[in-house]
Amino acid sequence: MSRSIVRALVVLLLAVALGFLGGWLWWHWWGPATKGTVYDTVQGPHWYDASADGLKREFSATAQYVVLSAGLGILFGVVVGLLARGRELLFVVLLLVGAAATAALTAWFGSELGPPVPPATHANIGKDFLGHLSVNGWSPYLAGPVGALTGFLVVLLSLHSMSGVPDVSSGTSESEQPRSPAAS
Repeated sequence: MSRSIVRALVVLLLAVALGFLGGWLWWHWWGPATKGTVYDTVQGPHWYDASADGLKREFSATAQYVVLSAGLGILFGVVVGLLARGRELLFVVLLLVGAAATAALTAWFGSELGPPVPPATHANIGKDFLGHLSVNGWSPYLAGPVGALTGFLVVLLSLHSMSGVPDVSSGTSESEQPRSPAAS
């Protein structure tokens, strides 16, 4: 197998491992699940945690997911950036695919570790159920890929500046540069 294929497989395996690690960390940071009740509302039966921390815990679940996903994304981007030497275009595609997989696995595995979604049916009105860990909205899922791209970019720019490639903006001043024939 070529080195690029081995590095690509390492990237994909790392994405899966970070997804499961992120889900486990997210569940343990958020947990334990609190108890709530199924209420009869105008929109139909809904589960609510009516305690003082009920809405705060629902918001904190998504906020904690964003923090973990962004942190894992940065770590993933740094590692992929280090592995990408010479094959940056291929690895930026792998980075995006892997970061999306990590974000999805983190959300799925974290949710699966906890209790199931409370059954909000008419038969369960007034009954207590444990809360379910979930991400609200679609925008939190962007935290991982954005973090990964940030980490990747930082590594690529750092390696570029250390590689000895002359920078266009540095070097000789404008007065020291040779004059072009058109300027005469």
